Amino acid sequence: MSQFLRGHLRRAANGVALTSIALPALAISISAHAQDVVSSPTSANAAAGGEIIVTGTRRADMSIKDTPLAISAFSGETLERNHVTSIADLRNLDPSVNIQSFGAAQTKIVLRGIDSNVGATTALYLDESAVLGGVGGNILGDGKPGIRLHDIDHVEVLKGPQGTLFGTSSMSGTLRVITRKPDLDTWGGSAEIVGASVKSGNAYGEASVTINAPIVKDVLGIRVTGWTEIGGGYIDQTIKGRMRTNNNDQFVRGVRGQMLFRARFKSFSGVAIPC
Repeated sequence: MSQFLRGHLRRAANGVALTSIALPALAISISAHAQDVVSSPTSANAAAGGEIIVTGTRRADMSIKDTPLAISAFSGETLERNHVTSIADLRNLDPSVNIQSFGAAQTKIVLRGIDSNVGATTALYLDESAVLGGVGGNILGDGKPGIRLHDIDHVEVLKGPQGTLFGTSSMSGTLRVITRKPDLDTWGGSAEIVGASVKSGNAYGEASVTINAPIVKDVLGIRVTGWTEIGGGYIDQTIKGRMRTNNNDQFVRGVRGQMLFRARFKSFSGVAIPC
């Protein structure tokens, strides 16, 4: 056999060996990626709180189990059952969410450990409105307010860059809080009171009230939610020679209201006329 032919056979054998190694590696990579998508922590939560329809992909009526993205979603029932009343409590349900709180209006959201000293890396949305932080001054964190999770339909944690749909400040992901909308058919409401004692500190109290009122049945309705948090301090601090005990008490109050109007139309000679 000539030296030229032996060289060609040797190169062909090397190519076959490399291909046999590369194909199993590619198969392992694909299966690992598929497992990462399927084994999202949303499956258990969706089963516990009912099927969750994800709206963060801008596709209507899309179940979370049919969404090919890394998303964690928690229903309002799941939040209530685990007493998650603020975005800082979300880390108890999803360890990839880290909330650094420096005050009621000074919150930084760190998703998947991606952080920056220049600007926010995780976007925060309340329904379809972006919640932006303050600019300038001595503002710690991203300057975002600490949203309270009372009367919430569900929460979506979109992991990975979301700049296409949610723009700036979403390099590591987007946190979406979706509120419950007014019911145009039935009057209703709910109330919750929580109390706790703090060793060597002040007692803590938390209360929330929700009222749903259909002003005009099937046409106009409002939904109002209010909450308050007080106490819970346990840190003593000396300021200008004066000792202040339990100086980190919380005094938080908030209210959120929504109005829903459903237009009704009647057809007249093939033309839709509002009435």
